[in-house]
Amino acid sequence: MSNINDINSKQVDIKLDIFEGPLDLLLNLIKENDLDIYELSLTKITEQYLEYVELLKEIDFDDIGEYLVVAAELARIKSRMLLPDNDAEDEIEEMYDLGWSDGLPLVPPTPERVLRMLRGTNRSSNETVAKAPPNLVDLTIEKIAINAVMAGCKPEYLPIVISALEAVCTDEFNMHGLLATTMPVGPVMFINGPIRHEVGMNSGMNLLGQGNRANSTIGRAVQLTIRNVGGGRPGEVDRATQGSPSKIGLCFAEDEEGSPWNSYSQDQGFSPSQSTVTVFPGEGPRLITDQLSRSPEELARSLAAGLLANCHPKIILGMDA
Repeated sequence: MSNINDINSKQVDIKLDIFEGPLDLLLNLIKENDLDIYELSLTKITEQYLEYVELLKEIDFDDIGEYLVVAAELARIKSRMLLPDNDAEDEIEEMYDLGWSDGLPLVPPTPERVLRMLRGTNRSSNETVAKAPPNLVDLTIEKIAINAVMAGCKPEYLPIVISALEAVCTDEFNMHGLLATTMPVGPVMFINGPIRHEVGMNSGMNLLGQGNRANSTIGRAVQLTIRNVGGGRPGEVDRATQGSPSKIGLCFAEDEEGSPWNSYSQDQGFSPSQSTVTVFPGEGPRLITDQLSRSPEELARSLAAGLLANCHPKIILGMDA
């Protein structure tokens, strides 16, 4: 309904639930914070003004121009108020500022998310499972869960992450050495047993690439834990000159069903019903392509030649830097 008492006065009185009166007065009240712009319906204002225009015997473009100026200012104010405040705390940016990230965005580890993650294991949250290198900090289940949340893991991935960290924190694995070397190496993990299917890991096409959540986040959770709990940060104890994808997280599952041989875990004495995590120091993947060999002997010689190509003749065997 139009609320114009005198069509010749050119004063547009707007009637809303929170205001009744001239449009320019409405704008002033908004600017003085005497009215909440969140409760303002720009659609109703426009509808009422169009009713006013229809009542005019002829269009006054100066009058319409004044309305458009006021309406545009109201729209600008409301849109600014509805947009997030750039100065407000941004959890993801704050985690970058704190140095927790590996360069990719992290999932904020809220208490609710951490508790949900802890449901993935029956181990106590305050149980210490290892000393996290390089600073040899007590590594608890809760600290692992926090980093698993930030990495994007599901709760069912947590037992794999815990087992992998228990392995990389041993003296035999020497995670401190992997950090301190200038070589581009990191912990490479592969999974055997029923848990591969239970968590939906990829053991087939593109298993070393993107696209599978379990493959991508389990290895990342391990590396984030070493970074955030143990203190293994690039440029500090981590002295890799180039680095490699394995330093972000490299984890995959073995294709046991598609292989004619026993799985790696079976060769190590485990049964097919047992789930295992194997960790070894490795670089990024390297491809050896042979499209000409037609016999096992030819293929074996080709693979051997590929291995030789990966090792420079002037490299010092047994080096630790």
